[in-house]
Amino acid sequence: MLNRQKRLMLLMVLILSFGLIRFVLFSQHGMKDWPVVMLVVGSVLLLISFLLKLDITYCLMSVGYLFSYLMGFVFQSDSYDLGGGLLNDLWKIWLISYLSFFVVGIFVDIIAKKRR
Repeated sequence: MLNRQKRLMLLMVLILSFGLIRFVLFSQHGMKDWPVVMLVVGSVLLLISFLLKLDITYCLMSVGYLFSYLMGFVFQSDSYDLGGGLLNDLWKIWLISYLSFFVVGIFVDIIAKKRR
């Protein structure tokens, strides 16, 4: 079980990941609002994990923010819309992989609780 100090450390990992992605890596993705949206999503999922006492999910939500961004960055692709504008799917991959971390964490927590 995670104690208070470990939970605060994992929360700081989430906040530092946000700062890294939003400000330091801004030139790589060019998105001003999406990192904030993902931080809100991550905070809500972190709160759900805390309230339901899902320790593994809590850990995955903290480190998953950065790893899911990296997955989006690696697997992103550019395309054109019908009007000729350039589209990039980094944000979709980032969101889907982050939610996948949440789902995997829930399953692992359920399996771990059944084994106890």
